[in-house]
Amino acid sequence: MRTRSTGRPSGSSLVYSTYIGGSHGEFAHRIAVDSAGSAYITGETHSDDFPTANAFQPTLHGVLDAFVTKFSPSGSSLVYSTYLGGSESDHGQGTAVDASGAAFVTGVTLSADFPTADPYQPTPNGAGDVFVTKLSPSGTALVYSTYLGARRETRHTLSPSMPEEVRTSPAAPIRWTSRP
Repeated sequence: MRTRSTGRPSGSSLVYSTYIGGSHGEFAHRIAVDSAGSAYITGETHSDDFPTANAFQPTLHGVLDAFVTKFSPSGSSLVYSTYLGGSESDHGQGTAVDASGAAFVTGVTLSADFPTADPYQPTPNGAGDVFVTKLSPSGTALVYSTYLGARRETRHTLSPSMPEEVRTSPAAPIRWTSRP
């Protein structure tokens, strides 16, 4: 049997494993890994003591906020970890990372005060809108963050069929759909 080195882990041993969370419920929905091996995780938390570091939003603003966490390549430290949400429920459900280390997050928000920056759509259009957010590589600022929706939205996925303007990477752009 011949093998060759690809510079990637072979999957035959554990590189790291860790927990992250606060005193209430957390759900992690997606993970992305950059070229350096840093892991980006998004989901939602009920915890007001969820671990934060170098955070854009250091405190829980609603009953349920999205979170974005970046682990170092070794998994031994947080590069950043931030809440992302308004005064209602916000669900982080998709993530991707570009070559500069900027994280793209998509999800659903019920908050009329979800954090926006340079928004395509500055206000919600329904009872629950999709959000699309780009965090700076340091995690301390929003590059942009926008509501995206019609009267009723469904889930969103990562798909290569999106226009270039909203693509997060050639393999994993963000796509959303509306219900009829």
